Amino acid sequence: MNFYNRKKWKDFRENVIESDGFKCTVCGRGQDEAVLQVHHKVYHEGKLPWQYGTKHLTTLCKECHAAEH
Repeated sequence: MNFYNRKKWKDFRENVIESDGFKCTVCGRGQDEAVLQVHHKVYHEGKLPWQYGTKHLTTLCKECHAAEH
């Protein structure tokens, strides 16, 4: 099952994006200018996407997220 389609993730994701001021933390574009995504800086086996602390997550626009990977 895709965990990123769950309501729990969607709510968590919105909280992360809100905490970053609804902007990409790299280029500064906002949600009215770009698609914003949440990037996990690290992954731990067995953890669900919403089980990370905010220090392990950041908001990136789609383009900056692709560049990160």
